[in-house]
Parts: sequence; C-alpha cells; structure tokens
Amino acid sequence: MVDVIKWDQTTDDEIVYTYPGTEFQWGSQLIVDESQQAVFYRDGKAYDVIGPGRTTLTTANLPLLTKAFKLVFGKSPFQCKVVFVTVRKAQGKFGTPQPVMLKLSNDPQVPKFVQVGIRAFGEFWFKIDDPKLFVIGVVGTKPGYGAQEIRDYLNGFFLEKFMDTLAGFPFDEIYTKLDETSAEVKSKIGEELSRFGIGLIDLKISGVSLRPEDEATWKEWQERLFYIKSGARSEMVLTKDMMVQSSRELAKGGGGGAAFGAGIAMIPTMGAGMAQQAGQQPAAGGGQKACVKCGALIAKDAKFCPECGAKFGPAKKGKK
Repeated sequence: MVDVIKWDQTTDDEIVYTYPGTEFQWGSQLIVDESQQAVFYRDGKAYDVIGPGRTTLTTANLPLLTKAFKLVFGKSPFQCKVVFVTVRKAQGKFGTPQPVMLKLSNDPQVPKFVQVGIRAFGEFWFKIDDPKLFVIGVVGTKPGYGAQEIRDYLNGFFLEKFMDTLAGFPFDEIYTKLDETSAEVKSKIGEELSRFGIGLIDLKISGVSLRPEDEATWKEWQERLFYIKSGARSEMVLTKDMMVQSSRELAKGGGGGAAFGAGIAMIPTMGAGMAQQAGQQPAAGGGQKACVKCGALIAKDAKFCPECGAKFGPAKKGKK
C-alpha cells in the first residue's frame, strides 16, 4: 500500500505541522497544498524542500537526503521527519507584560536620568520566507512541533526583540509619532527575524500608556518642552517651574487659595530679580529696558510688556 503524506490544514492560525510517521517507503505520495511547503528533516538537519503539488518520493526529488544517507531506490524504507510549513501571511499580537523603561526625551534640556515606564500593544504580520531556514532555526530548537507551541515561541521571541528595540527610543517621539516609530521598530526587528527565515511584513503599535506614577512627570516636562521649543527664554521657563513647584508645596502644606495666590504674585518679582542678578538688565541709556514686573527686556519706549502684559504710563518729563 502506498503511503500518502499530507497536511490537512484546518485553520489559518496553524503555522507548522509535523507528520506523525517517521518511516517512509520509496514511491510514497507527498501532497503539498498551494500555501504550504514540506521540509524533510532528520537528526537536527533539514534537507530537501518540496513545493506545492503531488510528488512521488524518489531518489531524484530527494537528492540531498539520498546523498546524506546513501539511500537506494526500491521499496526499502527510510526514516526522517516531514515538517509542513505554511508560507501564507499570518498575524500575531503583542503587548508588553512589564513596563519598558525609556528616557523621556532626546532634547538636551532634559537630563538623561529622567525616565518613564510605558506599556505598548499592537499587531504584526509575518510570513515564512525560507522554510528550510525556519525549520533549522526555530522548529529544531523545540522539543515538540505543535503549531501552538511554535506560535507561542514566535510571539515570545518577537516580544523580546520588540522590548529591546523600543527601549532605544525616547518617549516623546513614540508618543507623538506612532506610525514613524512602528516603521523603525519593524525595520530593526525584521533584521532579527530574517535570520530565522521569517519575513516581517508589517507592524503597527496601536497605543502606548504610561505607568500611573509617571504621568505627572510627563505632563510637567511636556509643558516645559513646549515653552522651550516655542522660544521662551530660560528665565521664563524657570519662572514657570517655580510656579509649579510653589503650587505643589502649598498644596501639600494646605496653604489654601489665598496663600497660593500670594505665591504666584511673588514669582514674577523673583524672576525679575534673578534676571537682573544674571546681568540681563541693559545698561542705562540703552535701547531697551527691563519690565519691572517680569524682568523681560523690552523696547525703551514700549507702552506694555509683550511677555506679561504689564502697562507703562508715559514717561514723566523732567522739571525745567
């Protein structure tokens, strides 16, 4: 009786199937579907690969296996494993089980030690480009060859590489440029997967979320970076930071609304004093003057301050 070797794939989720028998006769019929390839595997090594169609096993179409084991044509049996691999596109999903620690920004204004923890989730699509390489690199490393075990292995491998790659990006880039980050992560992970015969077709980071304890840090630096990138001077950024810190301290101490208001009223004066101490006030008789309210350098004949809105009356004429 002629053996028929085939894989009746039942679902699209199946990636790999190892035929249960290991002893075959020359003349056995191998049936490979359009979306499959069959790899002959023995003693930790993959030999011949057979594509779609009906194939009668002979020494002619299994030349590498024949050469390796000096098999002879006829009814004599030979032993090996037949591993079927699907070559159509498959889908996987990922989600980071633990937060990935990232630096907050590459902006030189942000210290490198400022980090936040994020979780990310999304989807990826892949295809087995080289079944022989895949069987050697992935299937051969597993004690079992079940489809679910292989998928779990792939998902775990992908997630590990994803987390390693994601850790190289600052959070402010990921947060604002998910599509661009997805493309860069796909390129880096694709190089790793190609070594195992796997082609990464696409990857999409659907969303990221901060650890609750890092949300305040991100909000504070997000506002600070906005001020810096919009062209605000350093003393204005300092004033803003002092206001934020003052409000936090007052909230902790229960100072109430009156104390909070008093704190805010004091801060512009402090900012002006610091600006003067830094030597930012122009020399007498120059074309600029310092706002007495916020310390900003403005035109000498300005009627109001463009930074804080303080109004100035007309200059008093000296007595004759």
